[in-house]
Amino acid sequence: MKSLLVCLLLSVALCAAAQTTVTLPLVIKDATGKAVIGLQTSDFSVQAAKDISFTQIDEVMPATIGGDPAKAPIYVVFDATSVTSPLQGSVQQLLLELLADTTTRHEPITLLIYNGRGLQLIHDFSDDSDVLLAAVKRLQNAERAGSAIVPSTGDPEFEAKVTRKLDSLKRLRELVSAGNVASVPIVMGELAALEHLGALLEQSAKRKAVLWIGAMFPLQVDSGVMNFNSNTTTTMPEVKGMIVAYEKTVEMLNRAHVSIYPLQVSGGAPPMPTLSYADSTHIGFGQLARRTGGVNLDRSLDFPLAISEVRKDFGSYYLALFESTPIKKNPRWMSVRIEARKPSMKLRASDGFFAFQ
Repeated sequence: MKSLLVCLLLSVALCAAAQTTVTLPLVIKDATGKAVIGLQTSDFSVQAAKDISFTQIDEVMPATIGGDPAKAPIYVVFDATSVTSPLQGSVQQLLLELLADTTTRHEPITLLIYNGRGLQLIHDFSDDSDVLLAAVKRLQNAERAGSAIVPSTGDPEFEAKVTRKLDSLKRLRELVSAGNVASVPIVMGELAALEHLGALLEQSAKRKAVLWIGAMFPLQVDSGVMNFNSNTTTTMPEVKGMIVAYEKTVEMLNRAHVSIYPLQVSGGAPPMPTLSYADSTHIGFGQLARRTGGVNLDRSLDFPLAISEVRKDFGSYYLALFESTPIKKNPRWMSVRIEARKPSMKLRASDGFFAFQ
């Protein structure tokens, strides 16, 4: 799997075909909060705009290790381009501590960082935990002492593995230039990274959970209109391209069975996103989560708690498939309403999507 991640990180082609099939995830829970399995298309009521037709609903089981739901792999992605200093350094340090913690709790965690130049793999959950722990400790000791990393005189083969892992951890600790104001290039880069992530993980037919850590994503839908920093296609023509990129990204994630669980980091000294950016990001993250079957987590720097919240929600889900008539002009919002026929079931789903040519 690691070699697959590394290879696919290098180049992922974007789909340029017109949108015809749209996938909407449905998360169904019973009164106790447990995922409901075994439902059929007839168990749902679907209402949609006249230009789209409902085709079917498929169940997708979660990816697990050894069949244990408590050991589902979690993919953690840090969007460093959205987090300014000094908070960025704090997040990097906490992620380093998280990796060390996973070695004692034997948690299957894969960590990637988005640095504006693409996704970088830091650690794959299939990597040797002893190698990871040794590399983390040496890096932390060197940083505390303000000195170079001192290699051990142990087994040469083990030392070679530790050296390679240290190279990966150093990429995590590199400070990334982050914009103080959300711009079109920054958000388009985030969408491209999310789309690439879907392509990386689509090899498995099971559902996957991604904890996306970031601070700025002010892209939201209000009354069927896409807003970016309070701008629409009327005031900012670039928003049209963002709508198309957003829908392609979401469709890739859903086809790959990837659910995004955004975690908005907060705190630190200026420059940071303003309150309006923070609030807009919170809404945008919430909509991204709902469009992919995830949950928008509370703003926090407690990463172990966030992972436990992801595991608590994660389970099987369903995908509703729609056929959409291509739109010749500007992207248009298509409203969708899906309900479970049994009142005891709680359903979480998006209320629509943008159709485009």
